[in-house]
Amino acid sequence: MNVHASNLDIEKFRKIHAHVVRGASDGERDNARRMAEAMAAKAGMTYAAAVSSLDAKPASKPASFFDGFEDWMEEKEPGYKARKAHENAERQDRYAARRAELLKQFGTIKAIFDPTGRESLLLQAGKPFVTKRRSYVDVCGTRRYFADEFAGVHGTYFRLTDVDPAAVTAIKGAFPFPQTVAEAFEELRSWDKLEKDRANFYDHHEYYFDLPIELRVELLRDVMRNQPVASWEDLDARFHYKSYSWQQQWIDEREFEDAEWSRLFADVQILRAQSATTPTKSGQSGTPVHQEPGYRDPGAQSGHRTTSQKRADVLSMLDTHPDLSSREIARRVGVSPQTVATLRRKASHG
Repeated sequence: MNVHASNLDIEKFRKIHAHVVRGASDGERDNARRMAEAMAAKAGMTYAAAVSSLDAKPASKPASFFDGFEDWMEEKEPGYKARKAHENAERQDRYAARRAELLKQFGTIKAIFDPTGRESLLLQAGKPFVTKRRSYVDVCGTRRYFADEFAGVHGTYFRLTDVDPAAVTAIKGAFPFPQTVAEAFEELRSWDKLEKDRANFYDHHEYYFDLPIELRVELLRDVMRNQPVASWEDLDARFHYKSYSWQQQWIDEREFEDAEWSRLFADVQILRAQSATTPTKSGQSGTPVHQEPGYRDPGAQSGHRTTSQKRADVLSMLDTHPDLSSREIARRVGVSPQTVATLRRKASHG
């Protein structure tokens, strides 16, 4: 085995190469080929050399904790394998349902993968900075092209400091770049949604934007991490970006629960409302200190809230803060988590 082959994760490459050879469609096979070639190039090898290394006798490796992990878990927690199989089946059903929704909306797979108006603008703006381009066949059999080298970077993962500043300017100017943190968050979520929707059509459930588009997305993330806020709405967006980015890392949806974050967010909401109160002639606040929807001060002699009022409070929270867990909304509003979960399901189904 040569020095380059030693830098290649042979087992990971072997799994990807299996999709190249035995993929269910031309699109899947070509996408896997693209990933395999990129992996080989990163290790300093040609694709052919990487494939040849698969014939080498696998090097013996010390026993790993993860070897036989599922068997170990099954022994520790009987039913573990069946539970995981059930979770995977539910996941695949969810992917299939979303694919059906998208096909109903767009008509064809090709239409789903055709560049959107904003993508076309970004690709055009980034065109002068593409120094190497390659082609592949997507899941619907359409030959498409992507930037293999762009503005000084190669591959999907890069640092903004490595990108040609002129390319950054061009991508920001392709169409109006968000001026505020809140606006950046809104655009970022739209790109993440598009990426996830397209990933539903791949067996490995992964999809990567072309590099000019990926640069736009990374610039938005940079705003979310570093740009100073200019309004309460910006601060709200930054708070919710923390929970949003945490949720994005998981395959299946998980509820973000952080007591310290929730308390800090609630405190900011209280201060925000206090700053918006209108003083009376005596100089005292004309409205009481804001409380979160449904919150009841233990010392306040407020009237009993009706069921409809509680329902309205829950729906308001679901509308303004959909990324909060049912448990957290229940805590803030003063109802049971089951009530929140029920209203969340009804709201999601219209």
